Amino acid sequence: MKEGVLLRSDKYISINPYTGNLIREFPYWDDKQIDQSIRSSKQAYHFWSHTTIEERKSFLAALSEFLKVKADDWAVIITEEMGKPLSQSKAEILKSATLCDYYYQQLEVLSQPRMIPLDNKRYGMVKPQAQGAVLGMMPWNFPIWQAIRFAVPVISGGNVVLLKHAQNVGITANLIEEAITHAAGLEGVLINTFITHDDIARYLQDEHIVGASLTGSERAGVAVGRIAGINIKKTVMELGGSDVFIVLEDADLELSAEIAVKARLNNNGQTCIAAKRFYIHKNIYPKWKESFVEIIKSKKIGDPKDHSNELSGLARNDLAETLQAQVDKTVSMGARKLLSGGVDKDNPSIYHPEIIEHIDSKSPLSCEETFGPVAALFPFEDEQEMLSRVNASRYGLGASVWSTDTDHAIAIADQVNAGSVAVNQMMSSDPRLPFGGIKKSGFGREMSMEGFLEFLNLKTIIVSNE
Repeated sequence: MKEGVLLRSDKYISINPYTGNLIREFPYWDDKQIDQSIRSSKQAYHFWSHTTIEERKSFLAALSEFLKVKADDWAVIITEEMGKPLSQSKAEILKSATLCDYYYQQLEVLSQPRMIPLDNKRYGMVKPQAQGAVLGMMPWNFPIWQAIRFAVPVISGGNVVLLKHAQNVGITANLIEEAITHAAGLEGVLINTFITHDDIARYLQDEHIVGASLTGSERAGVAVGRIAGINIKKTVMELGGSDVFIVLEDADLELSAEIAVKARLNNNGQTCIAAKRFYIHKNIYPKWKESFVEIIKSKKIGDPKDHSNELSGLARNDLAETLQAQVDKTVSMGARKLLSGGVDKDNPSIYHPEIIEHIDSKSPLSCEETFGPVAALFPFEDEQEMLSRVNASRYGLGASVWSTDTDHAIAIADQVNAGSVAVNQMMSSDPRLPFGGIKKSGFGREMSMEGFLEFLNLKTIIVSNE
């Protein structure tokens, strides 16, 4: 049996979670390296903020092409560093390229001043302008996609980026800097840092850094929010969720069950917008859960480089241990397993899927975010009572509603307290749409027009013709 994978506090460390083999280590930066990164970022901003829209469009086109060319090679690196199946690693790189394509197509429209007539002698102009650098603190679960979807809108608007990536994906983080530097033709537009959590305060104290974007835990959000508040810096935060998957009585039973499995198991279940709580109408619940269980049981789990495997291990052994503890406590509170799995006895990174029902409303599977292949099932009869239970969650990131009556599904979706709701499809992000949560899932938006404008100065200019 492999020893548990632990991230040491004195460095970034990349370990293949499936094999347990050390890949590479990156020492934390010292004070001189931190100061130099800020100076280099300031120098890059001086040039980048004065580039034209056409020059930034050229950057976006070059970055998109670079990502497509590197997709196969980089997918292997992602899989080795954090363990997701190889096909999913490649998919997130290609999705990142589509985001570049979107901003390439929309950049001129997004950058134009908005003209507002005031009266017959005056008009107002609202003009987006760059301000400086944005510090991005990104997670390991989608190491390319999460960083690109944060950085590209920021850079497209004329700002620059300092990146603090997760401590277990340092190799991938360096690749992102390589890609941005290549596409921009300028060093410093995005600088990857190897810093401690304590160093975040040092960056946010500098006037060059105008804000911070965090995708991570609620605890991290509290810590970063406190520092940003003291320094009066804007933040965007995506702090996870406990997304619901609602199947109404008239839904397509087989299709909804099939997509529910994908919604739970994508990225080995390590997705903020993965469906985690499944609310199924009681009249179809017996047949639905039978189908759901059988589909999950059919999924092969093993080496993430083997294309026949749809599941592999979690990104770290301690994540599997945490998930096991959440399940065990929920079961101790009266829940029942429809499908038993848990931590593999020979490979502690692997968590075999589990499906749980009869769940107490105060148990971890009801109240907490579960990062891994565990599904919590909740039958319901009354829709309003179901919505009350759904909205009792401290989280509000995404949701999915299923019904053959689309209008009714939309009406239910409108009553779900979440940043995004999908109807008759699994919840996913799209560069054309704003993405973000409410309540403890965070605030602010990424992507689309809203993400582009988040860290720009919306300067108002009032003009009189008198």
